[in-house]
Amino acid sequence: MERQARVTEASAGRARDFEQQRQEILKKRGAMPWEALTKTETDQINDGLNRKYAAQAAERHRTMQEAIQDARLLAAAQASASSTAMVSAQAQIAYNQVIRETTDATHPLGDVQAAQQAKQDALTRA
Repeated sequence: MERQARVTEASAGRARDFEQQRQEILKKRGAMPWEALTKTETDQINDGLNRKYAAQAAERHRTMQEAIQDARLLAAAQASASSTAMVSAQAQIAYNQVIRETTDATHPLGDVQAAQQAKQDALTRA
């Protein structure tokens, strides 16, 4: 049921995005809102929306993969029943989080120095 609601919401979002872009194109060329787009214009809008939603899906997938990695790290530490392993896992998760948050065009691998500092802070807090 929840999945169906998400699918319906995504479809409505895509339709809304399409209609907004459609109206912008019609407005630019001075056409009336009920007029139709050309096939080329429709294809351009659809291609752009396909790229947008594919990028969003890829981002959601990446975020889920990162959460899975963190969960596995914590699960392994908890299974070992070692407080040292838990502290180490939490420090590694702090490191990973900073890397993820600071990865961009200027730091394609993330800000390693800031991540190492976050890891060190997590270790000293424990």
